[in-house]
Amino acid sequence: RRLGPGRVHRIEADAATRHLARENFVGTSGVAVRRDVLHSLGGFDVSLPNSEDRDLWFRIARRHPIVFLDEALHAYRVHADGISARPLRANVPARLEVLRRQLDHALDSTHAQDLRQAMANLHQSVAYEAFDAGDMATCRRAVRAAWKLRPQAQLARRYALSLLGAPLVRRLRDR
Repeated sequence: RRLGPGRVHRIEADAATRHLARENFVGTSGVAVRRDVLHSLGGFDVSLPNSEDRDLWFRIARRHPIVFLDEALHAYRVHADGISARPLRANVPARLEVLRRQLDHALDSTHAQDLRQAMANLHQSVAYEAFDAGDMATCRRAVRAAWKLRPQAQLARRYALSLLGAPLVRRLRDR
């Protein structure tokens, strides 16, 4: 809902929680949170090696609406030592934990489905990354985890291809 002349928007708590299930749309470096809200929720969960921001946004969104300005007020720089530069599978366990926490308290069946889909997508991404790296055992584990959350034909195909083994897959790709 637009509050001002084209640039200030408010997302109600339930809607923000639902959107966060699909994507972390909050840029941490551009956030301002009331101190009392931050303290009442315990701040960032430092036990998480990453995704602690999305965890906090979920906790805030479950209790408070989110207001945002529809303009870029900061820049985001990716550098070689940052979390974003790590292989996906290094970041996935914490991302999954954050989504699992939300799944335990899903707003309704649609929200639970969106959370399971987001979790399946993470596993599927790990499967693709592992497949491309020739790590077929990790690929199969990730495909099985994704399948449990949301069975899809493309997962069965990826699993079957992984059974061929990395050398044969490389030869097929080189053709």
